[in-house]
Formats: sequence, structure tokens, C-alpha cells
Amino acid sequence: MVEFQVIEELEFHPSLGIDLSAMEKLAGGLYIEDIAIGDGEPLTSGDQPLVRYELWLFDASPINSGEFDFILGEGQVIAGFDQGILDMRVGGVRRLIVPPAMGYGAQAQGTISPGSVLVFEIEILSVLR
Repeated sequence: MVEFQVIEELEFHPSLGIDLSAMEKLAGGLYIEDIAIGDGEPLTSGDQPLVRYELWLFDASPINSGEFDFILGEGQVIAGFDQGILDMRVGGVRRLIVPPAMGYGAQAQGTISPGSVLVFEIEILSVLR
């Protein structure tokens, strides 16, 4: 049986700048923090945002980074990513802390161990509606 990491029990690496008390906790245990708000209409389900992201584990181990687009709310990305960027705007930057159940769960994904908490920083570059 895979043990899932619990966000509130982790000691995040200082370089990540995580302060859970300053973040908003959403349904499912997802934490979000807006770093920059951006401009324009907020993202809604069905929009196609182009995002730039960086991904780490809680100990600041880098996983990957890049840019991609997808249709929001269609399940093309992990649930924490889909839910975590709702209502962001172009130019906005948000930090997400994704619990395992909203990430890859009990499955390994490349260098990500089963049950891992994920830390994202996401910027919305553009959006097609």
C-alpha cells in the first residue's frame, strides 16, 4: 500500500517560499497562492490557456518545467492543475501545492514517486476562448 504524503505534515524546503498559513486551501486539499493577478477575463472551463510552469517536490527537487496548452476542465491534466488555475488571468502567476489524490495518486510518474505532493508555479501566457 502506498503512503500518501500529507501537505500539512511536510517541511517544505525554504527555497520554495511556502507558507501554508498565507495560502488558500480549496476543496480536496489543494493549496493556492496568487503571486501576480494578471489582466482580462478569468479562466473558465472550456478555455484553452497557454501556460508556463515549473514543478518541484516538497524538498525542492526539480521535476520539470515548460510550456503547453490544454482545454481547461477536460481532464487533460491532473485534477489539481485543472482546479488550481480556474479563475486565473493572462499574466497571472500562481503557486499550487497539490495533494497526491489530486496529482498522480498511487502511481509513479517518471521521477515522481507514488503518493507525492507536487509544488507548481504557473503563469498564464495567453488564452483561446
